[in-house]
Amino acid sequence: MFDIHEFTDANYNSILTNHVNGLVSPEVPLNAVLQNITLGNGEDSCYNASETITVAGSGTTFLVQNGGSATLIAGQSIHMLYGTTVVAGGYLHAYITTTNEYCINPAKPLASNPEVIP
Repeated sequence: MFDIHEFTDANYNSILTNHVNGLVSPEVPLNAVLQNITLGNGEDSCYNASETITVAGSGTTFLVQNGGSATLIAGQSIHMLYGTTVVAGGYLHAYITTTNEYCINPAKPLASNPEVIP
């Protein structure tokens, strides 16, 4: 399920968000340019755009190292240009969504060490 909801910040400025399967994430950008990014061992990142994702190019890099993982989800196209590298043991999955479902990045916890009351 994919819905768009409107929220406001502390100054009552509109903030659009995507609501996917009960989780709220920031609005998916129209286009995304991924340059000078390195994902190392244990790093797992997801990038999305409702139209086009462009990876590396123009002397920049996008590197997925051994143990790193990247997922790219676009609504129309993904351009992997010179400078895009996935080394052995790295993982890259890029695809076009037909269901308007994009990366789900859950909110970070508000408290890392909650107080325990006996």
